Amino acid sequence: LFADPNNGYYHLQSNSPAIDAGNPSSPLDPDSTTADMGMYPFDQRLYDGPVWYVSTNGSDANSGTKTNPFATIQFAINTATSDSDTVIVNPGIYTENINFNEKNIVLGSLKLTTDDDSYIASTVINGNQNGTVVTLNSGVLNGFTIKNGSNSGCKVNNAGGNPDIQDPKIKNVIITENDASDPVYGGGIYVAGHADVNIKRALIYNNTAI
Repeated sequence: LFADPNNGYYHLQSNSPAIDAGNPSSPLDPDSTTADMGMYPFDQRLYDGPVWYVSTNGSDANSGTKTNPFATIQFAINTATSDSDTVIVNPGIYTENINFNEKNIVLGSLKLTTDDDSYIASTVINGNQNGTVVTLNSGVLNGFTIKNGSNSGCKVNNAGGNPDIQDPKIKNVIITENDASDPVYGGGIYVAGHADVNIKRALIYNNTAI
C-alpha cells in the first residue's frame, strides 16, 4: 500500500501493513513509534482525512490538509482510505490521468463546496493525450473540465456485479477535446460492458472517435 508507486511515490498509505512492522530493535521513527518497513516512514501524527485537498501550488509530500494540500489528484485518491472520503481540488490545470481505483469517494472542484459554476471551467484535468483522462466505476465526479484524453475523456468500468460498489455519478462537467483511436470507444465518454452511470449537467462536445 504505497501512495503512488507508478509515479515513484513510495511513501506509505495510512492503512499500510508496513507501518510499525520494521525491526522492533531499530531506532524509533520520528513520530516516536516502532520503525516502519521501507524507505519512508509514515508519520502517524499526520492528518488522516476524511477531506483531502489538492492545489497546483501544493506538494505530494504535504499532509493533504486545506493549508497543506497535495499537488496531484491521483495522489489524493490513493491516500483516501475510506469510501466516505472527499477530495477537493482547487482551480488550475492538472496534467494527469486519474483512476478512482474502485473507491467510492467524492472528487470535486470548489463547485462542490460553493455551488459556483465558474469552478467547472477553471478546474481542468488534462490527459495530455496519454490515455483516458478519468477512469471510475464508483464514486462521484463533480465540477471539472476533462480534456485532451486519448481513448475517451471519461471511462466508466463495469463493477463486475459487486453489490458493494455503487454506480458512479458524473455531474457538473465539461468533457471536450478528447478522442478515441478505436471507434468502439466514445471520444467523450465510454461506458464499458454493462456498467451503469448517472450523468447530470454535463456538456459533452468537440470530441472525436476515429
